[in-house]
Amino acid sequence: MDLRAMRKTVDLLKLVKVRAFAVLNGVPAHGSVADEAAEMIETSLAMPVCPVRLGDRVAYNRCLISGQTAQEFEPQGKAAREIEQLHMWACEQVGMTPGEPVRLSA
Repeated sequence: MDLRAMRKTVDLLKLVKVRAFAVLNGVPAHGSVADEAAEMIETSLAMPVCPVRLGDRVAYNRCLISGQTAQEFEPQGKAAREIEQLHMWACEQVGMTPGEPVRLSA
């Protein structure tokens, strides 16, 4: 993870006053690397980290090849569950009901 590059993005988000969260992806199944990264992002960059983490899963690579989502590729798989959890969490953050159509204002 390149925290220097991330710092520039965080600074830009703060400048334009956009609420943002870091989402950790490609997280290994074992070890403390993700926890250490989350702590570094929260303490050094003062950016909140999404509690949902996307694992380092073969399904995500296969999705790139097939042009499918995790839910299409392997509906009952771990990747599909992670994406669903991320979706639910993101909807909660913006006060949106999952499955609710997005209405864009003109």
